[in-house]
Amino acid sequence: MMGFFPSGLRRALIAAAVPVALAGCSALGGKKEAPPCPEVNVLADTSKFITYRPGPGRDMTDMVLQGEIVGYKGSCTYDKDEKKMVMTLQVSMTFTRGPAAPGDDARAEYYVAIPAYYPKPEAKQTFGVQFSFQPPADHVRITDNEVELTLPLKDPAKDLANRDIYIGFQLTPEELELNRKDKQR
Repeated sequence: MMGFFPSGLRRALIAAAVPVALAGCSALGGKKEAPPCPEVNVLADTSKFITYRPGPGRDMTDMVLQGEIVGYKGSCTYDKDEKKMVMTLQVSMTFTRGPAAPGDDARAEYYVAIPAYYPKPEAKQTFGVQFSFQPPADHVRITDNEVELTLPLKDPAKDLANRDIYIGFQLTPEELELNRKDKQR
């Protein structure tokens, strides 16, 4: 688990969020309608990245890896007796190997963040994905293993109002700046 965003950056990222709907919730141990799943957002500023080989070059011949989050699937289950919601998410990503890639194997990291938990460590978790390109293909699409999140809910109506979930790639400051510059063009 890693730290979270500074408040100014957090506001900018939330404003740039692309909301995406999540599958409905199911209730355990009750006949009342279950509370809705929290909204999941893929943040525009961290939804893609390009890494380059070390050095000053930043054209296509210097590209090592390009990635993009292309979607996710998920579900949630509400347990009223234990006053919690358990969510599962599976993130789908595409990757392109660049001419400067050192081989067929690659790695990337993405995060799942719940700003309502900040500054606790549960506010943001990072997950690594390792994959291989199968020559001659320079593109691969993967769906990572399920990620499970447990949200404590003392008062579901009140607690879920502030439990939006955000996903994106864990970027370096240079990669984040590049994404922001590209967005302005």
